[in-house]
Amino acid sequence: MLGVSPNTINNILNVLEKTQLLFPITAYGTGSKIIKKPWKYFFLAPSIKASINFEIGRYNLNSKKCLSTLAETLVASSLYKLKLLCHNFIGLFYDPKKSGVDFLVRNIDKIIPIEVGVGKKN
Repeated sequence: MLGVSPNTINNILNVLEKTQLLFPITAYGTGSKIIKKPWKYFFLAPSIKASINFEIGRYNLNSKKCLSTLAETLVASSLYKLKLLCHNFIGLFYDPKKSGVDFLVRNIDKIIPIEVGVGKKN
């Protein structure tokens, strides 16, 4: 779609991970499901995503879609930082089901589903 090889994209994502601008979240499930499903990448600082959205004209505070994307990035980065700091926090995943929640937090004895949104949700 971008006219760039998958190797180049992979190298760029690896560099952005090493510089801690991005971090990945994998799908929840068995090993084969984790391998088959794509990783989701989030910015470690939501302000970076907001700046990029502003520069490309996608930043609109009147748009619930824009606000919910920024809120999801904020929650993802907060959970990721918590994962790095807490010893009983085992994993951070996304739900691969189409109607699933945004994040699944797994600790020693349970899985906590987290849905992020702005405004009313069904």
